[in-house]
Amino acid sequence: MKKNKKIYLIVVIILVCFSLVFTGNFRIFNDKNNKDNNNAQPFLSASNPVPYAVWNQTWGGGLDDSSNLITNDSSGNIYVGGTTASFGAGLIDMVLIKYNSSGTQLWNRTWGGVFDDTIYDIDFDPLGNIYISGLTTANPGTDIDMVLVKYDSSGTQLWNRTFGGGLDDRGYEVAVDSIGNVYQVGWGLSYGPGSADMYLVKYSSSGTQQWNRTWGGGAIEYCNKLEVDSLNNIYVTGITYSFGVAGDIFLVKYNSSGVQQWNRTWGGGGVDSSSIISTDSSDNIFIGGTTTSFGAGGIDMVLIKYNSSGAQQWNSTWGGGSYGADDTVHGFTIDTSGNIYTTGETWSFSPDSDLFLNKFNSSGVLQWHRRTGGWTSRERGLAVVMGPSETVYVAGHIGGTGNYQWYLANYNGSGDRQWYSVIAGGLSDSAEAVLFYSPDNIYVVGYTYSFGAGNRDIILVKYDNANPRISITSPGGNEFIGNVAPNFDISITESNLDTNWYTLDGGITNITFSGLTGTFNQTEWDKKGDGPVTLRFYANDTGGNQGYEEIIVIKDTTDPQISILSPTSNYLLGRGPPIFELSITEPNLNTTWYTLDGGITNITFSNPQGTIDQGEWSKKGNGTVSIRFYANDTLGHKGYADITVRKDDFLPQVIYYRTWGGVNSETGSAVLIDSADNVYAVGHADVSGAANYDVILVKYDRLGIQQWNLTWGGSGSEFAWASVMDSSDNIYITGSTTSFGSIAEDIFIAKFNSSGALQWNNTWGGNYKEEGYEIALDSFNNVYIAGNTLNSIISDYNACLVKFNNTGGFEWNYTWGGNNYEYTNMLGVDSLNNIYVGGDTNSFGNWMTFLLKFNITGDLIWNLTWSGSGSNSLYAMTLASLNNIYMTGETTGYGTVGGDVLILKFNSTGDLIWLQTWGGINEDFALGIALDSSENIHLVGSSESFGAGDYDYFVVKYNSLGILYWNNSWGGVNYDEAAAIGFDSYNDFYLVGSTESYGGGYYDLCLVKFDNSLPSLKINSPNQDQFYGNAPPTFDVTLNEANLNTTWYTLNDGVNQPFSGLTGTIDQLEWDTTADGSVSIKFFINDSGGHEVFSQIDLFKDTFAPTSGLTFSPVSGINIVNISTAFTLTADDGFGSGVSLIRYRINNSAWIDYMGSFDLSSYADGDYLIGYQAIDEMNNIETENTLVVKLVSPTSTRSSPGIPGYNLFILIGIGTFCTIILLKKKFMK
Repeated sequence: MKKNKKIYLIVVIILVCFSLVFTGNFRIFNDKNNKDNNNAQPFLSASNPVPYAVWNQTWGGGLDDSSNLITNDSSGNIYVGGTTASFGAGLIDMVLIKYNSSGTQLWNRTWGGVFDDTIYDIDFDPLGNIYISGLTTANPGTDIDMVLVKYDSSGTQLWNRTFGGGLDDRGYEVAVDSIGNVYQVGWGLSYGPGSADMYLVKYSSSGTQQWNRTWGGGAIEYCNKLEVDSLNNIYVTGITYSFGVAGDIFLVKYNSSGVQQWNRTWGGGGVDSSSIISTDSSDNIFIGGTTTSFGAGGIDMVLIKYNSSGAQQWNSTWGGGSYGADDTVHGFTIDTSGNIYTTGETWSFSPDSDLFLNKFNSSGVLQWHRRTGGWTSRERGLAVVMGPSETVYVAGHIGGTGNYQWYLANYNGSGDRQWYSVIAGGLSDSAEAVLFYSPDNIYVVGYTYSFGAGNRDIILVKYDNANPRISITSPGGNEFIGNVAPNFDISITESNLDTNWYTLDGGITNITFSGLTGTFNQTEWDKKGDGPVTLRFYANDTGGNQGYEEIIVIKDTTDPQISILSPTSNYLLGRGPPIFELSITEPNLNTTWYTLDGGITNITFSNPQGTIDQGEWSKKGNGTVSIRFYANDTLGHKGYADITVRKDDFLPQVIYYRTWGGVNSETGSAVLIDSADNVYAVGHADVSGAANYDVILVKYDRLGIQQWNLTWGGSGSEFAWASVMDSSDNIYITGSTTSFGSIAEDIFIAKFNSSGALQWNNTWGGNYKEEGYEIALDSFNNVYIAGNTLNSIISDYNACLVKFNNTGGFEWNYTWGGNNYEYTNMLGVDSLNNIYVGGDTNSFGNWMTFLLKFNITGDLIWNLTWSGSGSNSLYAMTLASLNNIYMTGETTGYGTVGGDVLILKFNSTGDLIWLQTWGGINEDFALGIALDSSENIHLVGSSESFGAGDYDYFVVKYNSLGILYWNNSWGGVNYDEAAAIGFDSYNDFYLVGSTESYGGGYYDLCLVKFDNSLPSLKINSPNQDQFYGNAPPTFDVTLNEANLNTTWYTLNDGVNQPFSGLTGTIDQLEWDTTADGSVSIKFFINDSGGHEVFSQIDLFKDTFAPTSGLTFSPVSGINIVNISTAFTLTADDGFGSGVSLIRYRINNSAWIDYMGSFDLSSYADGDYLIGYQAIDEMNNIETENTLVVKLVSPTSTRSSPGIPGYNLFILIGIGTFCTIILLKKKFMK
């Protein structure tokens, strides 16, 4: 019998000991006509892949071979565990088969003896070794043992271990903890107190048994499931008849030392058993099984959750009460949100069993259930596994025509079946286990009767349920790329890759490539213009599924474009650097910078609006300054734009200061300059010392010499706050008086001529208090006074505007205000004789600035208020061309914390144009404002932040755009305050105010003059590029400087030569020591303020004589001429002033001016001495040149006299020095 069996096995081995690949009828269906009790769902959308079977493998022989175990290692190799009757040593042996991801069998191993050996589980350790667990039969029916076999990844058996006694002991699941210890669970009859008890055995990785445990009572315990948690605790579950009411589910927890931590039972009056166990990431334990104690009837599925302490969290049952009413769970899986998906078979809803899939949330509440239903025979869900994005794959079998059909289905998290696959082989085929490795690597193992070597074979099918997935490493999104086509680096996730390609034009042109790196086709890249370019990569798999990924890059082959919006060309700036604003067109902008010195120093910036670096600006001298702005992109393209501005950081200097006053207090409030540049200081003084103030008016000439002074007032007090001058140099002063007018304080106006004579005066007011703070004239010399009037009803101040005609007659008045205070201190009249009144008010909320506009008849045109930020007080106003309005004062809402100067610019309709502040860390405020002849704004006041002492005079200059030119200060160690500023015809300016630092009293009126204009110097003669000889040039210059100090000149930047007057002659000795050639003469002038300018003229000095030459033709020999010989003279002065005359003479006779070629036709034969020389424009005379020639007429004898036998050959006259005669001997015939 044994012999026959061996022969049979040999035949089988010859025929089928290898794996077979079949091409059976695989069918994948969409779900439009599914038979679930769910609504039909579409199978595929445009973005969904078409699932397909990539390959299949069968393994077996002519007998019975099957598998329901599958796992994978970290390299993607697949391990299939099962049983075989076709191969091995006994009736039924364990089999373990290893495949790679391409379906190639790497090896197979069988293990067993002569009887039945059955595998129930497989698992890996951390090193990639694989363990198979099951039972082995030594004696059928009486001696069955647990068995555990270890293989390495090459299929080499490392060891095997059995556990059991002389009775029936069965091994089931195996698990490996985090450090490689191995746990095997089972049950048996050989050990323990009862008929059958649970076994748990721990082995080291080398197969050494560490300990074993039994658990049970006096009855029966069956156990076939275990789980190891993250702390290497072991959970075992099964059914117990020793504890509980009837057969109950049990759960026992052990630590890694085998110490029981706790045990739990669950059940009722029926039979309750477990078949599945799992843990989640929080080490909660989930048990799946069946119950007859609870549920809808018959056998129901049960799902129980415990925490790691053994506390039951919840339990859920599911099933029906109709038909067979048996509902059995065969598998479950848990997603990342804690939802549980269970699958199995149900007899509750149709005469035959249906495959079901249920979803429970993390609280055990059923979310939905789905059934296949409708096929003609038994349908089972045997395994379920999670896929991506909360999808699940269910494996099992469904009914066919009298047979099972292989079934794999995919459901989304909402329970919608996406697709299903069946193997319709004609016989029974079943999917027993499913492994999800990746969307394109889904492996299903089971058995087939339809295919293979015969009877029942193991079948392994690989599915691809994914489009190829492409990841682009480079180029990067929105990366900028130049003319050269970019390289690419991609990765493609697809185990069944077929073809990959890319396109740059939306698919019109497709370029295939191999590998994952490369360079885009240059021709295709060249077709693309600058801007966004979409690069799309494609890949398809062997099933025709296509994936793509695209990225947009920016093609950039042009230089950045820069437009300079400000400053404008030739814009004038002062000490403060220019503000710039650029427009840069470049999507791939990398760096921006500018230079003021041709690139020696580059200043980078990031904002297209900014300010030129102060340090770089300070390095530049006055004159034109070229600024070049650069921009480059990341590809190295560089663009630039240039602008030239002008710099003038001329800083006015104090020429003199004058104080006026006595031992009491004198205050200056206004300054006026007449048409002859005389200066008038206006203020008020406590003349008597009894605090009764009078108006003071002091006149100085432009040199600061006092011409006269006067006081004006009565028995009370007069305070002068403002003054104005008309075109006839008449002076108008306003303020307040208690000496004249009504019984209270009134506004006064007094008119004086330029000699100080009072022309008229008038007052305006009521029974309360009125004060005049500003005064202005219109084009008709009507007088306007702005100030305050006390409202007797509500006891607060309102703004008032009063008009007098040019003879002092009252015309009209206007008051404006609310229920609180208005303080008026600003007034101006525009070119259209509109009047502007400004000040502060708190009648309309917080304190704010108000501005009123009136026409000449006193009608209010508009009013506006401006509050800004923080506290702001404005004290002075002036109007410019286009009727723009400038206001100044003090702010704590802008600038630094101490209080800064505030300046505002409004247009004629009251719109704010710009705002600037000036100051330091202490208090700084402005009281006066004026425009120079170029409408630059000058502010004056008192500064605690700058200067020499407590508070000092200051003056600040801005241009019309609000750009700071310069600031300057004056004062002493005590309190000094400037109140007003005025300009003379030279653009010099005068500040008037009060000083405590200088003078003889408590406070004195103080006038300070600043030199605000550079000296000017014009050279009238000599002329540019004029030539001079030994005599030095004379000069004539024009000077324009009111505060002239010193004048001097230099030759070629040599020694300073002072001069006085406007004409003169360059110093002879200095001229004599200057070399011939170009001579640069610089005339310098400085003023008493230290400002220095120069003008330059370039001349030529020429003290060298020209050179001349003489040629003649024809000749009869050397220097032998005849009467027809023409003599020609030429001369050259090199780089001198030029030849003015060439002359010659014969035999030292009188000089003859050379007018053209000459001859000796009027002379007899003989020797002649010809002298010649040239004279240049500077009368430099060349030393005479001489030449001796012999005149021989054509009929004369040619023999040389005096030396017989020789001919005269050469006779050369060289000046007066020597004569050389060369003789040539005659040859005699």
